[in-house]
Amino acid sequence: GNGTHVIQRAILLLHGESREVIMSEIIADLPRASGNSNGIHATKKILSLTLKAEYEKYRTEVAQAMVKDAVEMAQDPFGNYALQMVLDTYPPNITSGIIEIIKSKIASLSLVKYSSNVVECCMKRAAGKQREEFIRELVESENLPTVLKSRFGSQIVQKALALAEPALKAEFKERLQSIISSTSKKQKIYTCLLYTSPSPRD
Repeated sequence: GNGTHVIQRAILLLHGESREVIMSEIIADLPRASGNSNGIHATKKILSLTLKAEYEKYRTEVAQAMVKDAVEMAQDPFGNYALQMVLDTYPPNITSGIIEIIKSKIASLSLVKYSSNVVECCMKRAAGKQREEFIRELVESENLPTVLKSRFGSQIVQKALALAEPALKAEFKERLQSIISSTSKKQKIYTCLLYTSPSPRD
């Protein structure tokens, strides 16, 4: 706690090379640095600094560190916030690698509270072809029935339906219908309600 507070003060008070030394140290070990309630505050301060032109060079470094540990950070109660902050504020050419890693585990990450927020963030931030590929990964997943039955996963399905382009949306609905037809009556009613509910807001 106290150590993190000192680091936060140092980030604010130091300038030039001294500040950059601290930034580099934390960026090099982002999962551990952001993995608790105190550490996430220091991490967010550093991520905010990288949005300034003078520290822009660190953005690629941050993204590379996150690509390496994206799945772990997405599931972490605190690390997921750092991941979402980067996805929300960095340009697409830098975040595309993170989105690809999350895409590769989309079904399992959609089942968990923290990582499902990251999945939704990726879906919103991915552009054009990457978004289509991201949603298609879910549509074609053999674990889609499990995702659909999950509290957090069902929200991801709703978001994907809302964001999918017409052709992919039609394909997605067809896949959902095939899942609905093979479920129990009780589950079928629940799934139909989900399937016809209004599109969530961005």
